[in-house]
Amino acid sequence: MALGPATGAAIDNTPPPLSHWTKDNLQVLQVQRLFSLTCNMECELPVLGPSLVLLLLQNIFCRNEKIPLAELQATKCPETLKGHINLSSLVENLATRESFTNPFTFSRARKLIEESGKDVSECLKAGFLEMKLRWFPDLKFRDLRGTRQATWNFVDFVEVHNDDKEPSIEARSSALVGDIAMEMERRSICYARNLEKYREHGMPWLIHVLKRVPGTIDASTHKKILVLVSSVGLLMNRDFVCYDKIKDLLMELKVSQADLQKWKIMLTSVCDRTFGFTLYKLHYDIPYRMVHHPVTSKKKPPTLLLEQDPVEVPVELEDEEPDTVITRAVFMPANVSRQWSEEELSFVKTDPSVRVKDIYRQYVQGCRHGRPVMMLGDFVTVHGLPACAECSLKVPGGGGDEEAAVGWLWAGFLCVCFL
Repeated sequence: MALGPATGAAIDNTPPPLSHWTKDNLQVLQVQRLFSLTCNMECELPVLGPSLVLLLLQNIFCRNEKIPLAELQATKCPETLKGHINLSSLVENLATRESFTNPFTFSRARKLIEESGKDVSECLKAGFLEMKLRWFPDLKFRDLRGTRQATWNFVDFVEVHNDDKEPSIEARSSALVGDIAMEMERRSICYARNLEKYREHGMPWLIHVLKRVPGTIDASTHKKILVLVSSVGLLMNRDFVCYDKIKDLLMELKVSQADLQKWKIMLTSVCDRTFGFTLYKLHYDIPYRMVHHPVTSKKKPPTLLLEQDPVEVPVELEDEEPDTVITRAVFMPANVSRQWSEEELSFVKTDPSVRVKDIYRQYVQGCRHGRPVMMLGDFVTVHGLPACAECSLKVPGGGGDEEAAVGWLWAGFLCVCFL
């Protein structure tokens, strides 16, 4: 429809009226995205690249308008910062991953660019540089079932930086949270459930610690320092930590707590409730307290319904009334009791002169001859279920004893084995 020659039914960058061919909102959105890209197919990479990146963002945000480009270019992360990634790795993933299935049109756009003789990676890289995007949605290229499907929760972002530049301290700290939590679990310093809130909302002390640790420290020692400081942070937040494991970590560490005090990472104040060794608190100007975030529902895209097939809802007429079932059953909670009425008591009253064993013997003989003895009486429950001596259908908890069977005999009910 909209991918024809330049002399087709279109004026400048305006596609033909798509409602002439389709009424599906999703197809209209897909054609509009690809049409804007095809108008720039013959242009150079600085012009074609932003069109391809904009098409990708339209697929991710599930809408064609009001893409928050200004927020993606700002100095502050729009929502939750989850880490960082260099531009080359991000471009390679976007250009080679086969996770952009329907309703994504990004896969079709990559094929159009490849057919025109251009490199998708170079096109994407030029688009990121021209648009000066600093933040990008934290895409997951596989869903929870392991299927190749690009997904995003509309909250998490990553910082995009060039290969010749280092990421910001905030991005580095967000990326290190997962590694520190895994190392603490491996060393059995704390329980995994205590680390869930730190995985979700980050560790507030990491940014200041990363600024104060000297750059001459090797990677292994640097990681152990972060694990030790994080253990102290959990302890100051009144989360459980294993003191024996922290003591073993202090023995492995190449630097002492005095060095950490010299770098203004720790204080001279001792942590409470530590026995057998000395553990110092974090420096007073390093934040450690976790803010209690309220539990809210996950953010949803405003136009998510446009990405789904329309569903016809049946309309009820005013004269039509819904079918209702009238019942006399009374539902009572388990902890509520009430007195039996005289009518209910009359259902289970028996002749005290007749022994229970005699009645049960008559019932068994009737079952063997195929003519069960029926006695007067109405509905009554014994442990919630019937019991039959012939077919051995027993009551849970009651064991199908004589009293249970006789109770159902008095109730006047037949077992299914006689039907």
